[in-house]
Amino acid sequence: MKFSTVADKEYQKTLDEPDKTSSGDRYFRPNQLDNNQEVEFIVLEEDPLEYWQAFGESIADGSAKPFRFPVGDQPPTDEEILKGMGGLFRRSKCQYDNPKLGLKKNETDSPAVHCYVWVIYNLEKNCIQIFEVSQPSIFKQIKKETGLKKYRKGIDLDSEFSCTLHKLVDGFTKYTFNIIDREENEDKDEEIKKEWEALKKSGFDLDQLVLGGDPFNPEGDS
Repeated sequence: MKFSTVADKEYQKTLDEPDKTSSGDRYFRPNQLDNNQEVEFIVLEEDPLEYWQAFGESIADGSAKPFRFPVGDQPPTDEEILKGMGGLFRRSKCQYDNPKLGLKKNETDSPAVHCYVWVIYNLEKNCIQIFEVSQPSIFKQIKKETGLKKYRKGIDLDSEFSCTLHKLVDGFTKYTFNIIDREENEDKDEEIKKEWEALKKSGFDLDQLVLGGDPFNPEGDS
């Protein structure tokens, strides 16, 4: 095949530039895993950001949007949630029945849930992501495993450990979180450190999740 000199230059440019991560790849959410899929990742910041999250639907077009509130002893009230939605959204309804909580599918307003968020490096996709956990079963495992004496010095990039999350659907969805020994690869660890430092230097700000902004683009630049 013959290409123009312009095409050759554009091709070389793509080789010289690192692959850009799409906005969809910026977040690692457990419910988006395929059945029987397991992902290995490294925790970059051990202390999670916590917030309450409630979903709303646009009155104009029905599109869904998360609304986040700082963590307190109690979840935000219905009044606080509606105020946060600014009159342009209505509360999303529950997707499932939950007799214990008195919730009815498609009838009861979906309650605010307590979320835990970590910055991770996804070893499957080779990129930095935001890992959001809203499932109590996953948080319980993370809390239990990281509290073991073996991991008292931490499980971040400077440690010898990485984490895995496995999803299995068999009548109901089950998630399994594990901490494992990380394969020794100093070059890879150094590469991840450089990428993480560069991202922080560019202004990455996880707190933007609660402030309504984009952690990867806190200034809102297009």
